[in-house]
Amino acid sequence: MRRQVVNAMNEQNLDLPEVLTGLEASARLRLTPGGGSMSSEDSKFLTRYRFIGLYGGTPFPVSRFEALRACMEQRYGVKIRVIEIRPP
Repeated sequence: MRRQVVNAMNEQNLDLPEVLTGLEASARLRLTPGGGSMSSEDSKFLTRYRFIGLYGGTPFPVSRFEALRACMEQRYGVKIRVIEIRPP
């Protein structure tokens, strides 16, 4: 996961919280039957930075993101937003 995050940060010029948000949303979309839906702003974010196609291919369990989000907030005060995925 570390390598994937660093690659996305360097290739897309994004901060760590944005990359983790995109990877988590991609992982959650894979788990939602029919792909799910989200706000148009979030959909544009995931598409623009290729989290659906390029970075979404590596399966990371959603539980890893939950633990990572809690750790980053507790240790470093970094807030990682969660993109709401609704069933279609």
